[in-house]
Amino acid sequence: AQFAKTNSFRKPWEGYLVQDENTPVIAGHYGERVTPTTMSRWWTLARDGYGLPGFTLHELRHTYLTLLAESGVHPKVMQELAGHSNSQITMDIYTHVNLEAKREAVDAVSKMF
Repeated sequence: AQFAKTNSFRKPWEGYLVQDENTPVIAGHYGERVTPTTMSRWWTLARDGYGLPGFTLHELRHTYLTLLAESGVHPKVMQELAGHSNSQITMDIYTHVNLEAKREAVDAVSKMF
């Protein structure tokens, strides 16, 4: 919606903004990446409205990637969504094994014996 608004003010020789796979998910008015400071400022003002008072963006990122892992999303997909150089970083740092997953693993081994 923002790109359409910006494009309505642009001239053909300036080129038009197009949302594609290389465009940042959260972009400024001209398709540029927003700065971390801008995102943090926005989140601090908006988080209460989302029912997440006190949550930081970093905590939200951890939660998002953990929920993806628990839902069975392929690690390569998670890596690309997170913007990491490899999926091992995503799996080692940004996902957390919950107690239920640990119990299931112990139960699986117990059934072998």
